[in-house]
Order: sequence, then C-alpha cells, then structure tokens
Amino acid sequence: MKLGYILSKFEQYPIFQMQLSRVQKERDAFQEQIEKLQERVEMQQSQVTKAQRDRETMIAENEIIKEKWEKAQATHQKLQTDREEAMSHVDLLKDKIEKLQVFIQKTTEEKDIASKEYERMLEKYDR
Repeated sequence: MKLGYILSKFEQYPIFQMQLSRVQKERDAFQEQIEKLQERVEMQQSQVTKAQRDRETMIAENEIIKEKWEKAQATHQKLQTDREEAMSHVDLLKDKIEKLQVFIQKTTEEKDIASKEYERMLEKYDR
C-alpha cells in the first residue's frame, strides 16, 4: 500500500511540477505588477508633493499680490484725497483772483475818474 501510494504520488510529480511552475510564474507576474504599481504610486506621490508646493507658492504669491493691491488702493485713495484738497485750494485761489480782478478793475476805474477830475481841475486852474 505504501508503495502504491508512493508510485501514485510519483506519477503526479510532473503535474505538481507544472502546477508549481505555473504558480511561480503567476507569482512573478504579480510581483511585477506590484513593482509597477509601487512605481506609479511613488510617481503620483511626487506629483502630489509638487502640486502641494506649487499650491503653497501660489498662495504666497497671491498674498503678495493682495498686499500690493491693497497698497495701490491706499495710494490711490491718498492721491484722490490730495487731488480733492488741491482742487479745493485751486477753487479758493480762483475766488481770490476774481476778487483781485474786481478790485483792480474798480481801482483802475477810480484812478481813471481821479485822473479825469485832476485834469479838469488843472484846466480850471490854468484858465
């Protein structure tokens, strides 16, 4: 019985060898797939890390742009205020110029009247 059992197992040996060979090939194929998947995971991890750095860089650049924008807005507001003050000052100066022109015109008219009167008086005394 032992000999028969051993002979039956011996006859099955080539089948076991083929099955073992097939299983080893499948294992090797799975190992290759695992290695490829690990490479893909590493590549994707690298891409994620790069994307995170790019995101952080963009956030920092965005903050810089935001600060520059706010500074530009403040400068614009200050310039607007300065412009309004300058325009107000210009309007005051225009009013003063108008008053001076009226004063000069009146003074010129009074001078002309006084000159005419002086000439009349001179003519009157000359006679």
